[in-house]
Amino acid sequence: MASFKKEVVFASNGLNYDRARQIKAFDDSKVGVKGLLDAGIQETPQFFVMPSGDICYKKSDSILQKLQIPIINLQDIDKDAMRHKDAINEIK
Repeated sequence: MASFKKEVVFASNGLNYDRARQIKAFDDSKVGVKGLLDAGIQETPQFFVMPSGDICYKKSDSILQKLQIPIINLQDIDKDAMRHKDAINEIK
């Protein structure tokens, strides 16, 4: 366990990073994420982080394009009772 902790900390700075080796070491340690936290890990191990360029949408592209996130203006809802009521209605 201690050696795995050192490897993860070393890998987090990007030097000599071998993702497959890190995942195997994590799996072999059988400690799980809770075990890492209990061991005092302060940073997310690099193999848990997916670079933003790796996100790949295939079949769901058309679904994602149809999704819309409504924009609700919350400005002055604490000062204007009518604005507060309008914001609640927009949220509903």
